[in-house]
Amino acid sequence: VLRWTATVNQPWVKLEPASGSSVGEETTVSVTYDPSGRPTGANGAVITITDPAAANNGLTVGATLNVTRFPNGARMT
Repeated sequence: VLRWTATVNQPWVKLEPASGSSVGEETTVSVTYDPSGRPTGANGAVITITDPAAANNGLTVGATLNVTRFPNGARMT
């Protein structure tokens, strides 16, 4: 049985669920983010999935949020 934990190195990224167990079935982890306060451009985060008992413990996945701002005075309608 794989007993995994997922962590992320940025507070603006959330993982759900952040832990679980598996006997081989696929598991989906939802990644959500809060763009508030993020600077324009690429904002990176690293997601790490661990299980100390697993042969491949410490799998990492990079994630990038690209933030674009509207020019001054521009609005979405």
